[in-house]
Amino acid sequence: MSEQRKTRSSAATPERAEETAATINDQKFSQSNDTTERDQRQGGTLFKILPSGKENAVPGWKLVEILGLKDLRDLTQLVERERRDGSPICASTGAEKGYYLADGPEELEDYLRSLNRRVKNINRTVVHLEDTLSNMTGQQRIGGD
Repeated sequence: MSEQRKTRSSAATPERAEETAATINDQKFSQSNDTTERDQRQGGTLFKILPSGKENAVPGWKLVEILGLKDLRDLTQLVERERRDGSPICASTGAEKGYYLADGPEELEDYLRSLNRRVKNINRTVVHLEDTLSNMTGQQRIGGD
């Protein structure tokens, strides 16, 4: 049995996640260059195991395995919960998809700009599709959700 499979079964609890994260694929997730700062702040499970910096993003499927979660939906719910609690969790959507902690204010600002671009694009799509629906049904669009 591979090391990854052996480790995966022991990662079913958040308490074991940090230890497990440090061993999966020889990557060191549990610690980063800012360990002193991390020790001083309270954070959830992801905050404790995610590396800092976009270049170190961890794929979602790997986090699901490390944390013993059911699926990616559980992971996204955990990410949102920790973001609400103040963790600077970012997501890379490029070629190297994954989650990471912002390495500083500038990296978090970059991520926020990318989210705002996505929101604008989604809003544009909504307007176009509402127009299409209006044309299909002959009804005018009314404001609201």
